Amino acid sequence: MKTLNFLLIEDNPKDVQDLTRLLKPSRAAEIAGPAYGDLKIRPARNQKEADEAAAAGFQYDIVLLDLLYPLEDEPITHEDPPKLQGMVWLPKLRRLQPYAAIVILTSHPDVQNAVRAIRDHHANEFVAKTEPFDTILARIQTAWNNARELRTAFTLREEYRALLRSLGSRVFAQDMGASIGSIRTRLIRIAQEIEGGDPSAVEEAPGRIREAAKRLSDGFEEHVRLVMSLEEPLAEVDLVKDVIEPLEILYERPVDVSQVRDRSLKVWTFLDDLRAALREVVQNAIDTKATEVTVGAEQTGKDAAIHIRDNGGGFSSDALNHMFESGYTSGKEECPYHQGLGMYIAQRMMRSIGGEIRAENENGGAHVTLTVRNLERA
Repeated sequence: MKTLNFLLIEDNPKDVQDLTRLLKPSRAAEIAGPAYGDLKIRPARNQKEADEAAAAGFQYDIVLLDLLYPLEDEPITHEDPPKLQGMVWLPKLRRLQPYAAIVILTSHPDVQNAVRAIRDHHANEFVAKTEPFDTILARIQTAWNNARELRTAFTLREEYRALLRSLGSRVFAQDMGASIGSIRTRLIRIAQEIEGGDPSAVEEAPGRIREAAKRLSDGFEEHVRLVMSLEEPLAEVDLVKDVIEPLEILYERPVDVSQVRDRSLKVWTFLDDLRAALREVVQNAIDTKATEVTVGAEQTGKDAAIHIRDNGGGFSSDALNHMFESGYTSGKEECPYHQGLGMYIAQRMMRSIGGEIRAENENGGAHVTLTVRNLERA
């Protein structure tokens, strides 16, 4: 049986005691499933202890992070309230614990900050300390499920990239072998013609040899570029050919990409991440029963923008405020497997490549814009 490992960053001894009592070992299976039979909690009372725990090389399953806690050992006082230390440290925590479900602990006045932590810094969920224990437990379970879905998606993506790298190396070897064989045959033919005493062969030989060498050099450079693009996925991407037009194969109707035919919009970006974000947005439109989804693109200076418009009735005011939160659903989706992660993942993907995502209503439907930053190296 697996152990469910918690890191609890909280300076209030009573809250630590209450949460520890709530998260007793018997709760492991309830939170994470029957594969887990034990639950362990490592407490951290301040920033120093939190740093030591998170940077120790051990990956926690769930991190409970208090938005308000002291930098060192000094207690929180009303006369000199601390900063939102949890919020400040959250980006670093996510780097140190990339696979953990991060749950923000907050008091009611800090709920808006907790929501911002989810939107801006990749937390998975938040709980108000004053909520009933059953509600707190349910929110922790939701965070665990959402983080697990993301872990699965990211793992599959890395496996896919590893496969591409492997195939790329194999193709490189095969193609270079074929190129070298072709050049070798050509050089042997030139040598035979020279040995045969053909005057024109002797005269033309330097140019033919230079041409053969150039073909070999160009082929080598092209294959190296291909393999390097698989090792380092940052590459020059044609948004029309590489990103938008492949949607036709995936969705056919009701997705329309006809307006971008015969156009070329190129930016340097991470192709797989951009594709994933766009597909999540398109799938979200289809799940909400839109019968028309139109995808277009435009150059915006050095950057570019992809526009996804649909006729699904647009977003409710609640959806506009919460659609990028993990686990949020508008109620319009009828898919049994819909878990409210599509727009959340799309936002994460866009931010991971330095881009942005914006949603609004337009002409009785939804309009989502993906801003794609040009990351071309200087």
